Amino acid sequence: MLKKRVCVFCASSFGQDPAYTEAAKEVGRLLGQQKRELVYGSSLYGLMGAVATAAQENGCHVTGVNIVKFDFPDRVQNEDEYIVTKTLQDRKVKMLEISDAFIALPGGIGTLDELCEILAMLQLHQTDKPIGLLNVKGYYNALAAFVHHMVEEGFLKEADEKLLIIRDNAEELLRALDEV
Repeated sequence: MLKKRVCVFCASSFGQDPAYTEAAKEVGRLLGQQKRELVYGSSLYGLMGAVATAAQENGCHVTGVNIVKFDFPDRVQNEDEYIVTKTLQDRKVKMLEISDAFIALPGGIGTLDELCEILAMLQLHQTDKPIGLLNVKGYYNALAAFVHHMVEEGFLKEADEKLLIIRDNAEELLRALDEV
């Protein structure tokens, strides 16, 4: 079933390799071409800005979810819908509430926090909304290996490891999310 509203977690910086920016643009382009909607953290900068701009250029409805601390008109995208929350926790709750699926592009601690929260909720059956990693240039290889290590050491069930959908290609990742 098509996951209409896709929340993308990613960095507000570009990283050191242009491949990360190209991947963000590809996700935005595909969301628009496939008549989906983007939900994201509402920033003009970095991968966040790249995914939102590409999405809008391809006719995608874009919802930005920001926090009061970063609510500056010169720092946010011109979104179709703009939501401001008090805290990061409130922001994650709102993103979960309004999204059908999640994608994590390369990012830092914030991205890792967001994807781990969704994974924990999936594991505890508090949501059934899938999360996938776009593994650009093997960015998430170490994380995938660590999750597998958790299984080997008896701290995570094999079934829970499979909750994390990992693909190297954006189109394949969206298709895999739709199949869940």
